[in-house]
Amino acid sequence: MTREDMKKKTTLKTVPEVGKLYHFWDDGKTSPSRHYLCKVEELITVKQAKEIILEENCIEDWPMSLYDIWKYQIDSHRQGENVKYIGNGGSTETGAPWLYAEDTDYFVKISCPKYDKDPIWAVRTVWGGWFTMDTTNWWQGGTLDVTGEIYENVTNDWELNNWDISAYENVTYE
Repeated sequence: MTREDMKKKTTLKTVPEVGKLYHFWDDGKTSPSRHYLCKVEELITVKQAKEIILEENCIEDWPMSLYDIWKYQIDSHRQGENVKYIGNGGSTETGAPWLYAEDTDYFVKISCPKYDKDPIWAVRTVWGGWFTMDTTNWWQGGTLDVTGEIYENVTNDWELNNWDISAYENVTYE
């Protein structure tokens, strides 16, 4: 799928709804031990993100705006000269981002009490999905499954292979 195809696929339908629960995959890995349910608390515009200051963050010793943390995350996830991350619609050109998109429509504030006591923030990925950023902890990165497609594909795969999917079905938010 080309980058343009991904942009076309990224529509208002893929913007998470405030108050709704979504599947979340820690580090983007689709195993029962990495599966959580998270609640979308708020949608923040880019302009608002510039004014939201996180006093404690895992990037610097001083307060940073949510926007600046996002920019740092983009720069920390760029294609290297000798190492390339392929797939998912991103560019493999040296210097191109391979995870976080350089444009996002929203910053998504998420609560996931079984994963982290602090708020978690998601932004657009290079393929149009949502991935969370390390903000207050270095382990906060994960995929927010807004469409439910990942959950459906994973559970279908488990069913096809006669694996026990009860670990996916028994996950609760609180």
